[in-house]
Amino acid sequence: MCSLNVKIVGSRRAGGSFYSKGVNYYVLETISTLPDFQPNKVYKVDRRFDHFKMLYRTLTEDEQYKGFVIPPLPSESTGITSLLYHDEAFLKDRQ
Repeated sequence: MCSLNVKIVGSRRAGGSFYSKGVNYYVLETISTLPDFQPNKVYKVDRRFDHFKMLYRTLTEDEQYKGFVIPPLPSESTGITSLLYHDEAFLKDRQ
């Protein structure tokens, strides 16, 4: 039986300065026994929250995935503080 295991293992902030909060990335790890993957190799990739929004929209709108349980996305904003930064606790909760 083939499997594809994907999990979010952390987050990181890139860019940023005194005037800019920078951008947040979520670090994903994938291990798979699917034929196109090397066995037992851990693949890592960084993704923005917008990538998860696009994936969610695709899964919920595509007829192929009707009937699947697709959990809702976490909150995108923390209110006024999101204009300045997303703190580590917010990023951890969102994971």
